[in-house]
Formats: sequence, C-alpha cells, structure tokens
Amino acid sequence: MINVLFIAFEFPPLNRGGVHRPLAFVQYLSKFDIRPIVITLDPASFEDVYDTYGYDELLGKHIRDRSDIINVKVDKPIKLSAIQNFMAIYFSIHGNETKYWKNNFYTTIEKLVQQENLQAIFATVPPFSVLPLVSKIAKKYQLPLVLDFRDAWSQWRMVPYGSIFHYWKTLEMEKKYLATAEAVIATSQQTLCDFKKLYPAIPETKYHYIPNGYMGNLNNWEPIDSNQE
Repeated sequence: MINVLFIAFEFPPLNRGGVHRPLAFVQYLSKFDIRPIVITLDPASFEDVYDTYGYDELLGKHIRDRSDIINVKVDKPIKLSAIQNFMAIYFSIHGNETKYWKNNFYTTIEKLVQQENLQAIFATVPPFSVLPLVSKIAKKYQLPLVLDFRDAWSQWRMVPYGSIFHYWKTLEMEKKYLATAEAVIATSQQTLCDFKKLYPAIPETKYHYIPNGYMGNLNNWEPIDSNQE
C-alpha cells in the first residue's frame, strides 16, 4: 500500500463545485493500492474562510466514513477594515484562503510525517494559495509532488488582473510550481496546451489529462429531436 498525503483544502462536507473531483480520487485510488491521507479545512472553520458556502453532511459520507481524513482548523483571522481587506486582496498573487490555515497545516504535516511512511504528496487546486504550502513541504520532506489543476491558474480569471505585474508574477510562480512537481494533472486538454505553450522548457511528459467523470445513470436515455414540438 502506497501512503499518499492528499491535500484538498476544499472537501466534503463543504458543498462547492471543486469538492467532487478530489472526492472521486479518494474513492478510487484505493483500488490501485494507494491510501490517500486527506488533509482538508476543518468544517468548524468554513465560516472563517468563506463569506458564503454550502454544507452537506451527507455529501460523499459513505466515502469519507472509510477514509483517513484529518481536518485542520484556521487560526482566528484578524478583522480587517474595508480598505485593509482590499489591499490584502489586491497585492495577493496566490489568494488569501490559506493565510490563517498554513501554521496549523505545517504542524499537522510535521506530526504526520513522523507517524506515517509517506511516499508522495498529491495536491488539488484551487485555491492556488495551497501551492506554496505543498511546494514547501515537498522540498522539506523530499517527497515527489503531484499537482492536480481543477482549473487553470494564470489563464483562468473571474475578474481582471490588478495590473500587468500581477499577471507576470503569476506566470513566474506558476512556472516554478509546474517545474518542481513530479507530475501535473489537468481536467482539460486546453489547460495542458496552455501550459506547454507558456512554459516550453518543462518536459511535456510531465503532463497528464484526467477529465472530470460522470457517475449518473444514463439508462434509457434518448436524444431530443429538436424538430418535434
């Protein structure tokens, strides 16, 4: 059995779009003799990180009940004024989701390394603020790092970059993390094409395509005839 440190900041019972992919990985990795030890945000800290969020205790419960999951709490964040909050967001490159989580995260990992025979680190993003954390522990404990990009980073934005500097710095950091990873997974071929085009010095053999799956029931499904009224 291969013990893998599985970093998924977003994981059930948090109910967001990004939780379903890591949940599926945890469910099926054991079939390949891989034991994921999940490190995730403690549900008690959801309200400290997210302004709004969904919570579903039943989401993936049958998987979570038989999995190794370690919930890590955040330190209580300091309340910032509106202008302080704006400045913190504006000058951030990775995002601020893990700002008050990282100290407890590092402490948890240090204890876990002493207790378990870990052989690799698997990290799924976003949030992209996870990247400097997992890069640091991979280097410190000399463990191969696998990065799973559920979304692209530099080429995927819901709001414009604050400046051209923000974009250049994001490209610089993205290249760094891709280069130090043992393997990089993406949900789309387009994301992998973007990585190859942006960072031609990184070997293409490092990239792997694993799309999001569909686990619903398609029995008796028939296409709709658009000509029928």
